Amino acid sequence: MSLLNIEIPDHLIIALNENEDNLKNDLLFEFARSLVQKGKLSISQGAEFSSMKLNDFMNKLSLSGVSVIDYDSADLENELEVLK
Repeated sequence: MSLLNIEIPDHLIIALNENEDNLKNDLLFEFARSLVQKGKLSISQGAEFSSMKLNDFMNKLSLSGVSVIDYDSADLENELEVLK
C-alpha cells in the first residue's frame, strides 16, 4: 500500500474544528467521490479507497447527490421488459 502525506497547517485544522481521524475520513471520501464522478474509479473501488463498506459508501454518495445507479431510460425499459 502506498502512503500519501498531505500537509495542512495547524491553524486550518483548528479552524475546521475536526479531529484528525474525522478529517482524514472526510478527505478520503470526498476524493473518492470526485474520482467516481470523473469515472476514474468504480463505486466499489471508491469504497475501498475510502476504507468504507460498499453499502455505506453508496449511501453516502447518494446523500451527497451522486447517482449510484447509472441506467439510462432505454436500459431501464429493457430491464423492466425482462421482468415481465
